[in-house]
Amino acid sequence: MKNKKILLSVLLVMLTLSLMGCTSRSTGLSILSSGDIEKDGMHFKYSYFNGSKEKIFELEEDSEIGINYNIKVVKGTLSIVILDKEELTILEKKFTKDDQGSLSINLEKGQYILKVKSDSSKGKFDVRYVELQ
Repeated sequence: MKNKKILLSVLLVMLTLSLMGCTSRSTGLSILSSGDIEKDGMHFKYSYFNGSKEKIFELEEDSEIGINYNIKVVKGTLSIVILDKEELTILEKKFTKDDQGSLSINLEKGQYILKVKSDSSKGKFDVRYVELQ
């Protein structure tokens, strides 16, 4: 009976993690990092990050999207990327120093990926998206 409860608990955790993976994804290596991927974006602080963090979002209709960002780059390069469902790059902005601001882009109805990718960087970022219309 005890083994069945443990097995059920493990299966529930695995199911929950697999469902979470449907809307976000992390790849690569990060050291001494903390942060989260949330409903409207992501924020992370790290001593070393080489890889990417992704958030999948869907638009129910054609919309203008605002990408608000606060980036701190101590070393390396960080990029904000918007990909379509075929993972083709629609927008990319690279950072090699601290920056704060916003970008806007008109997108058609469909599924997109908000991606923050790092090339051996140290720093932190907060990136959010919002429908503007």
